Order: sequence, then C-alpha cells, then structure tokens
Amino acid sequence: MSAGPGSTGPEGDDPAAAWEVVRARLARHALVEQAVGVLMEQDGCGPRKALRRLVDDATDLDVTVPEAARRVIARLDDRPVRWS
Repeated sequence: MSAGPGSTGPEGDDPAAAWEVVRARLARHALVEQAVGVLMEQDGCGPRKALRRLVDDATDLDVTVPEAARRVIARLDDRPVRWS
C-alpha cells in the first residue's frame, strides 16, 4: 500500500526511519525470492507454483510468508554443498 501525497506512514517525517522501512521490506522480498528459487529447484516447478507452496506452508505453519521463506533457506544450512 502506498500513502497518498501529504500523508505520513508509521515512520513519520524521519528519513532514517523511512529508509529502515524500505530496507526491511527489500530484505523480506529478497528472502522470499530466494526461497521461491530453492523450492523451484527442489520441486522442479515454476515460480508461481513455488510461491503458492510457500504461501500455503506459511498458512499451515501459522507464520508469515517471510518467516516461511527464512525456514526454507535455513534448511539449506543443514545440507552438504553439491558442486556441479
């Protein structure tokens, strides 16, 4: 959602706070995109199906989509690296 002209968001008029909000949103977006890529590789599916799986997993686990994405990425840390 975007605020209209003259309105302020939760960060008010503080540019540092506004930047922190943007940075956090970008980080969450990147995390979700990375998890979608992992699920595409694991499931052999396209991005829409992988995102749908991530959203469904988040719903089933009663967590946010970024948290479900974090869990997908965290599982990778438990696997040995495969070199092609």
